[in-house]
Amino acid sequence: MVEKAPNAAPFKSVAALFLDDGQGTSYRGSVFLIQTSRHKRQDIVLGAGHNLVHLADKSLETQLTFQGLRDVNSIAVRGNGSFRYGVADKAMPRDFGVAVLAEALPNQIVPLTLTTPTDKTDHAVGVAGSVADLAKKGDTAIYGAKTTVTALGTYLYSAPGVTVPGMSGGPVYPDGETAQAIGLVHGTGTISFGQGNILADLYVAMTAENIDLIDGLIDHALA
Repeated sequence: MVEKAPNAAPFKSVAALFLDDGQGTSYRGSVFLIQTSRHKRQDIVLGAGHNLVHLADKSLETQLTFQGLRDVNSIAVRGNGSFRYGVADKAMPRDFGVAVLAEALPNQIVPLTLTTPTDKTDHAVGVAGSVADLAKKGDTAIYGAKTTVTALGTYLYSAPGVTVPGMSGGPVYPDGETAQAIGLVHGTGTISFGQGNILADLYVAMTAENIDLIDGLIDHALA
């Protein structure tokens, strides 16, 4: 079950992501404002690499809509026309990328701090994101679901059916600790257990290594 989220942190720090090529094709996902120990900014968003990788096509129009606020209409662009963004790898377990917003957001929008989940431990969490089927109808509100995720190496997983298309790139945060994000939504896939595979919802874990990589991507985007 996916329910509409309240207009409160962390949801007001999450944006619906639209990448429109002008020919009727639109890629939808989610991004969220982040801060790391190295980058205390108000204009950096983190999302799924498989969504942000489409920014490489400069014909795409990028729009971010934060719940309850006016639209932020683009990713920041350098003087040479290239976008201020960086993508690690669109394959798990490094399906993430960062981008710099074209203009800073109001001070009341509080970014989520990235934290490292405890390895191989169950967490009661909230998952936030936009929902593509609803976004097609012009509804850009942020939706969320509650579930339990288990940390396994560099990713998190939960029972399938928690996430839906359009939530890719949204934050995973410990229930009751909405200022912290321990992962982001990747999608549904299979993971190996013993002699077989199980279907699960998969999330990129904010391991110390991945946070270091994110810091490097931010350096690239700001260079």
